[in-house]
Amino acid sequence: MEVKGGRVSCEDGTWTTTDRRGNMATLKKSPFMQSRESMFALRHKVLDHFGQWSAESRCPIGCAVVFADVDCPPPTPEFERADVIDAKDLQRPISESIERTARTRLEELHHRNDRRFAEPSHLKAIQTYLRPDFDRVLAKSVSLGRSEARLVRLTEEQYDRLDELEDNPRCLFEGAAGTGKTLLALEYARRASRSGASVLFVCFNRLLGDWLREQTEGTSITAGTWHRTLRKIIESSSVGDEFLLQEYQAIDRDNLSSLFDDIYPLYGELALEEMQGSFDVLVMDEAQDLLDETTLSLLSKAIGGGLEQGTWAFFGDFTRQALYGDGSRTSTQVSLHSEHFVRARLTLNCRNTKRIAEETAIVGGFDAPPFRLGREQGMPVEHRYWKTADGMLKSIERTVDRLTRDGVRIDDMVILSPIRLEKSALASVGRICGMPLVDCSRSLHTPQE
Repeated sequence: MEVKGGRVSCEDGTWTTTDRRGNMATLKKSPFMQSRESMFALRHKVLDHFGQWSAESRCPIGCAVVFADVDCPPPTPEFERADVIDAKDLQRPISESIERTARTRLEELHHRNDRRFAEPSHLKAIQTYLRPDFDRVLAKSVSLGRSEARLVRLTEEQYDRLDELEDNPRCLFEGAAGTGKTLLALEYARRASRSGASVLFVCFNRLLGDWLREQTEGTSITAGTWHRTLRKIIESSSVGDEFLLQEYQAIDRDNLSSLFDDIYPLYGELALEEMQGSFDVLVMDEAQDLLDETTLSLLSKAIGGGLEQGTWAFFGDFTRQALYGDGSRTSTQVSLHSEHFVRARLTLNCRNTKRIAEETAIVGGFDAPPFRLGREQGMPVEHRYWKTADGMLKSIERTVDRLTRDGVRIDDMVILSPIRLEKSALASVGRICGMPLVDCSRSLHTPQE
């Protein structure tokens, strides 16, 4: 069947069509010639595949033209009314028109004493050849990649929060895990950098700090963990050599508490006073682990105008992610250094798929999720159970093997555990499925930080 939509006309043997926008197209051949040529091309394919003398090749075949929006043109020697399905015909099920055309063709064959019929088995064979059944399962690597790409995009809520940042020089953002605090902080830092500002972007976690440095490379943003950034600032100051000596002695005495509680703050203050607020903007992620009096006092010296008059944005979860504090480091602590700032909340989970967010909320013991769920469904969450350490290892190996065969990259796989690697059942395991097991949980409080 050749389908023509819109207005159809023929003048001096030339056919033209006009679509709903008024665009006109001239046809090189009449719709009926196009239909017949397609019919014979299809018949030749069937002959080549099944053989000239096969039952499939002897099945009757016909053609028709569909004018979806107009009435049938005046019949000519080129076609009969039975060759056309027009707009009036389509007011009823198209199957009726197809059956009418098929009956007309069969009657013509019978009139010529050609008694060919199409048996169901022959039609099934032709259908399987022309349109075989298949079911291509979406590879996990593709599904995961698409979900991740959609989740990374800033949500509408986050854009609204960015507008608040533009209108207010000092903001404190609160949000549960997965509500996009880090992405929002990163985008804010980038915008400030593009406007010509020098930006200090700090966090607590070493792995996050490494990632932030990678994401801001080549910009005017100084990013990383607070302790590592502070150490670099001290090293480049006039008290750098003295600090390094004190640091070495503290490590030699295995007195790391003194190093971070006394030596870093003392020399950090001296170094930052030399800089005289050289940063224009301060951005802090994981603020729930950094809002102590000592850190805030030092940060106040790092930006122009201090925390009282400077430009800053803090992002944190002060109720559920305060891993290294008691959760009480909220706006009250910040208020001691700045009387005027805006508080805002992030409530939409845009890090995880809806299925993962629901599952983690249940496992976490929440009566209801501590955030609004996003719309990205994602892949189903699977559960695996074991009774022994050996059973756990075998389960992990089977899972990793299946994921790699599905095209998931090995560096996109992370094994999370509440137990440190050296105390876990994987402590003596160096490789899984022939690939190295890398420990990403090194201590956050090392002199190199």
